[in-house]
Amino acid sequence: MRITPRKAMVSMLLSVSIFLGSAVTLWSAEVIFQDEFQNLDNWDASDGITASDGVLKVRALMAEGVEWSGADTLEQFDDFACYFHIKLVDLTGEGDSSFTFRKGETGYYLMFGSYDGGVIDLEDSETWDRLDDAGVDIPLASGDEFDVKVVAEGTHIEIQIWDAAGDLIADWAIEHSKYTSGALHFDSWKFGELDISDFVVGTPDYVPEVVTAVEHTGKAGVTWGRIKSQY
Repeated sequence: MRITPRKAMVSMLLSVSIFLGSAVTLWSAEVIFQDEFQNLDNWDASDGITASDGVLKVRALMAEGVEWSGADTLEQFDDFACYFHIKLVDLTGEGDSSFTFRKGETGYYLMFGSYDGGVIDLEDSETWDRLDDAGVDIPLASGDEFDVKVVAEGTHIEIQIWDAAGDLIADWAIEHSKYTSGALHFDSWKFGELDISDFVVGTPDYVPEVVTAVEHTGKAGVTWGRIKSQY
């Protein structure tokens, strides 16, 4: 088939348009909040919360009379993609640790609880109802670690959670419109104690630099490592 100069020009313009469209999408992704946890300057924190050496420590120390501790970001968010590493330092008794987003008085509550052996689920923290099928019942123990991705864009919520072996144990996509904006929040209740690290929040299309490491099991473990923006 003979390609005329006009067809060649149209083809070139179409290619340039597609490239620029892709580039705009790529360049629009950015970090909007990041904390290296050297202090609590970005948080409204209760007793039992400390931050140093890249770790946010959230402690509910019943022996010291602290039944609950929590921390909210001073900044409010509507649409975002959030990535972090969570370690359940202590998860004994009927306690839990959680990450809540679009939080005002209430919000979406991602719970790591030790009830009935263990549960990870997404709940409405006003009603404590599990949203759709967003839940897994798995053994949970002190020392367990997970990598977490949460994306909230409009009414669409996506959550993915990997265990320490790099296995994807939760992969949820939900449509829910009750909460539209609010703080990001971590808390512990009763015997829930957790460490948070590698915490970064970006626009919904943001993806951090992913560092993978082969665990002794031979599986590729997923970790956000030292997160750096690619953009």
